[in-house]
Amino acid sequence: MKIRILTQPIGHNIGGILQNFALMTVCKKFSDDVKTFNIPMPKPIYFPVLKYGACVKRIFLKIFFDRRTVIRWWLEERPFRIPQESDVIRLSNCKKLKRLDMEDSSFIFGSDQIWRKMMSPRLMAYFGDFLKKDTPRIAYAASFGVDCWQYDEKETQRIIPLLKKFKAISVREESAVQLLKERGIDARLVLDPTMLLNTDDYGRLETEVSRDYAKEKHIFVYCLDEHLNQKDVLHQLEQTINIPLLSLNQKNLQIDMWLSALRMAEYVITDSFHGTVFSILLHKKFIVVANEYRGLTRLQSLLKMFGLENRLIMSFSDFKISDLLAEIDYELVEMVLNREKDKSLKFLENNLK
Repeated sequence: MKIRILTQPIGHNIGGILQNFALMTVCKKFSDDVKTFNIPMPKPIYFPVLKYGACVKRIFLKIFFDRRTVIRWWLEERPFRIPQESDVIRLSNCKKLKRLDMEDSSFIFGSDQIWRKMMSPRLMAYFGDFLKKDTPRIAYAASFGVDCWQYDEKETQRIIPLLKKFKAISVREESAVQLLKERGIDARLVLDPTMLLNTDDYGRLETEVSRDYAKEKHIFVYCLDEHLNQKDVLHQLEQTINIPLLSLNQKNLQIDMWLSALRMAEYVITDSFHGTVFSILLHKKFIVVANEYRGLTRLQSLLKMFGLENRLIMSFSDFKISDLLAEIDYELVEMVLNREKDKSLKFLENNLK
């Protein structure tokens, strides 16, 4: 049996890459032929202006103002170590999925916000509209990203019949279970794929360079977006507890560096879902800053599962150092994690046999 996975475009998003790596790693226990389709987001017609205009700007700054300015091709493809090229089927657009031979294949849709309207290219493909009626399909840890039904009546009339063709559906948030139940679709709550592996599995992705980079004790700050009062609060935090900040963002960030920085951190401050996931996996003291644009319900559901709702703040204005320093009962967290991991792995095993 072949296993084929359709998730969001695999590019610069660290969480997206790691969730796919984890799901493929688990699926390889059930099949020797596991591959992910990588279909890029459609590029706007002004994309060349964005890409090369940024480089021209940097050259100008380097020549006339600051010779230390680093020139790089913005938004270029970076040499990520995962997924391996042999694990990926690259297609230029979703329409080409219909032309492929899917015989003897089981399809997995997920994980991440594949069912969020603004996140996935040609949305109906992520509900399997390109598959023949008898092709086995499941959803694993699929996410709507929000706690409301975003689709209009016409879209809903297309989506519900497609979902009824699924052998089994699992989602990543409690709100998604309810949204589907209200429309006559049964769904199970499961863990994000990244929580199905052990920390040693991720340790093998680190390198000597990344470990050397992050070897000193630090406060790891991983915020995907700039927040009001963020700089002032972080500066005060650094001065108060006398531990340096290590701030990283998605742009030009390699996975091995990200993993090493997180593993070696004394504390973590993040607005990222997968930043939160790995803080839990690595037993860190952490604070999560709400980021509604990128999806708040998934953070709330994750933290509720582990009894860690008190680690979420709505803004940096609510930040308290005492909350960051507060102990976490990771013995209890591990009990919950092992229980939910067992349920999630059984869901995959039962539906991929």
